[in-house]
Order: sequence, then structure tokens, then C-alpha cells
Amino acid sequence: MRLKQYEGFADVFMPNGKAPSKGEIFRNPYLANTYELIAQKGRDEFYKGSIARAIDDYMKRNGGFLSYNDLAMHKSEWVEPVSSSYRGYDGWE
Repeated sequence: MRLKQYEGFADVFMPNGKAPSKGEIFRNPYLANTYELIAQKGRDEFYKGSIARAIDDYMKRNGGFLSYNDLAMHKSEWVEPVSSSYRGYDGWE
């Protein structure tokens, strides 16, 4: 698996040295902690707070391109979703 070369990947996604098997319970306490921080401190914790700084640091150490500034400058645009029905099913953007 190519992704296991990245720091922390195998620890999270390959417990016991392999990917979880079908039906096996997978836990990701790091993601749970991230969600908890966002729930407690709001979206700016992700875009401008400790989570953004952690992402920036990880990307720098691993040759990534996403930076703290990219996250801090992000602007969401809320739009009306496009939808269509086909054979009794509704599909949304």
C-alpha cells in the first residue's frame, strides 16, 4: 500500500499491520478528537486554529501543497443544489 509511507498512516489505517477486514470495527480516535475540537470551538478551529496549524505542519514535513494560508483564506459559497429525478430516484448536486 503506497500510502503507508506517510507518517502516521499505518498507525491509523493499518492496525496490526494490515487494513481492517470486512466487518471489523475500525476506530479513529484522532478523527474523533478533531470533530470534538470543531464541535467545541467552531469551524474556525479547522480553518484558522490548531487543526489548520497541524495540517500545515504535516504538509510541510511530507512535501504536501496545502498550507495554513490556504485554509485561512477559504471561503465557502452556499448555493441552491441542482436536482433531477430519474426512474423514481432523486439525485442532488
